[in-house]
Amino acid sequence: MPDARRAGITRLTAETFAGNRAARQVLRSLGGLSVHRDGPVVIYRLDIETAVPKLEALTQTAAGDAIRAGVKQTAPAQDLGPPVRVRRYV
Repeated sequence: MPDARRAGITRLTAETFAGNRAARQVLRSLGGLSVHRDGPVVIYRLDIETAVPKLEALTQTAAGDAIRAGVKQTAPAQDLGPPVRVRRYV
């Protein structure tokens, strides 16, 4: 997210399933606010200025070490093409 700040991005949105309590807790711990619910999906808004210091503090722990170890890539990521997003409009 520090790169996002340098690029002038001030807010991010994140989507997770309402039943994914762990993800919802992480998003709230970063200052995320639930702004919309579409069926089983909850959408959160994160302010970069609030989220970055909290994320940096979170990742400077043993849990953060485990997260970094888990996401460390030894090979280039596979290109899966552009994401597909389906929205229902009434």
